[in-house]
Amino acid sequence: MSRKKQKIFIWENWIGNGIAWGLFMFVLLGLLYPYLAGDVITAELIFINLVLWLVGGLLFGFVMKQLVKKKVDVLKEEEKNNKKS
Repeated sequence: MSRKKQKIFIWENWIGNGIAWGLFMFVLLGLLYPYLAGDVITAELIFINLVLWLVGGLLFGFVMKQLVKKKVDVLKEEEKNNKKS
């Protein structure tokens, strides 16, 4: 597929995507993994993991938004240059 016909995806809802990713990682690594490893899961540990994974998810969402934005800018610039030629 040529770059001209590629659908450009902009991650507009980066906060929602970041929170969803953070919650997924929280469940997987904050709850499921300790449970399967036989560790004690306390309310304090759950709270700390939840906060850390939500912050991490927001950072992930923001970084992904910036990377996608850069890629979209490059594709738009290439398309503009190809039209001039």
